[in-house]
Order: sequence, then C-alpha cells, then structure tokens
Amino acid sequence: MCGACGTTHHTWYDRKRRRVRDIACADYRIYLDVEVRRVACRQCGTVKRERLDFLVENALHTKRFARYVGRRCRAGTI
Repeated sequence: MCGACGTTHHTWYDRKRRRVRDIACADYRIYLDVEVRRVACRQCGTVKRERLDFLVENALHTKRFARYVGRRCRAGTI
C-alpha cells in the first residue's frame, strides 16, 4: 500500500530492514525486525514507504507500545 494515497500495489521499489520497539514481556524488551518496502506509486507518481497498520507514522515503535506508554503516563505521578 502506498503510504501517501493508499493505493494497493503488487510490486515494490526497494526495501529496508528496520528494528521497531514493542511491549516488553516480563523484564525483556521486545524488538521486531521488520522489512519495510518502498513503493513506486503510479497513482501519485512518487516513491513512498508502504503503510503498515501496526506501526506509528515514524515507524520506530508499534501502536500498541505507544498506547501502553500513554496509559502509563496518565496513571503515573509527576
């Protein structure tokens, strides 16, 4: 899927491995190794990173990790 317009494509332009943070399990930090592809979109005429629904926009952590941190910040004291 194109990250800009959402058009679905069956081919990709290039790819890059990225390490993203996820929720910890017990005392262990969990990182996911994800292959993020860039798509040469014919619809908008640009090369954009594919949209992955489980990652936030900057793709350094997952959405569930962001929600977890947000809940901890609301519940914690200053």
